[in-house]
Amino acid sequence: PLVGGPAPTASETRRSPNLPRGRARRRGRLAAQFAFAAAQVAMANVSAELLWPMVRDTSCFAVKRKVPGRSGMGKAGPRFTTEPNNVSGVNSFKYSGLVNAKTVSLEEAEKGVTLVKKVRKADRLNKPNKMYNKVSLTKDFRRVASAIKKETGDNFYRPDLTKAALAKWSLIHKAQKRGKA
Repeated sequence: PLVGGPAPTASETRRSPNLPRGRARRRGRLAAQFAFAAAQVAMANVSAELLWPMVRDTSCFAVKRKVPGRSGMGKAGPRFTTEPNNVSGVNSFKYSGLVNAKTVSLEEAEKGVTLVKKVRKADRLNKPNKMYNKVSLTKDFRRVASAIKKETGDNFYRPDLTKAALAKWSLIHKAQKRGKA
């Protein structure tokens, strides 16, 4: 019966012969509960623009240090972050690895660097182990830089992060050269 409708009659309250019994009925109930839970997960995904104001100041990854005296950043000082998949370490919407659907990160490897990107496929977004594509880049400086340009800019993934990724690759490469000497 519909909510707010007339009360069911005695013949309507009796069990209909075509309704499932026992296990089949429980399976149907579990399927309905699973569908409801899946709908809640789908509703939990919100836009990055809505999520950023909530995460901006309250993230556990935010690094806030007040600067004494006069600085170009005011009393608050520079805003940095240690969050994963933030290529520059700056606490801003553009570089944020928490709220953006597409992120780029470089991780130092024993030899070379690992380029990490978020996956675009919807079926892998709820699986933390499979949510990121990791590509090992172990060639010389020029070829790794070319690969970073292709992965971020040339295939229209995040062309605005290409410069920051190349700057980080340059720093990592210098540190690895210094470590060898």
